[in-house]
Amino acid sequence: HGGVRVDRGSGDITLNGAAYGPLAGYNVKLDDDIATGFVVGAAYEIPDIALRVALTYNSAITHNFDTVESLNPALVSSTKVKLPQSVNLDFQTGIAANTLLFGSVRWVNWSQFKIDPLIFTGVAGG
Repeated sequence: HGGVRVDRGSGDITLNGAAYGPLAGYNVKLDDDIATGFVVGAAYEIPDIALRVALTYNSAITHNFDTVESLNPALVSSTKVKLPQSVNLDFQTGIAANTLLFGSVRWVNWSQFKIDPLIFTGVAGG
């Protein structure tokens, strides 16, 4: 199986309180963005015992959000955000009449996921 993935995202984040130090009162608005990637996978089935194993790969998707940050002064920029690649392994099998055993495992490379608007990165140091 395979095809195109479409992802839509946006965000509105506000940091308030003394715990945020110099970032107290910071706000960032990430406007709507639509980006595409791909999905590809394979499945194996034995219908007689309701066995199905599927392995699916989802590509990384990169968004370029129009960004408005406010901390005094406001700044308009663009923020690049990469949604990481992932792999899913899904399994099911029949264990009795009208009863299925199923499960799944998902791996995502979350170390690739960062939201780094300009003002935030400058004040926080990354």
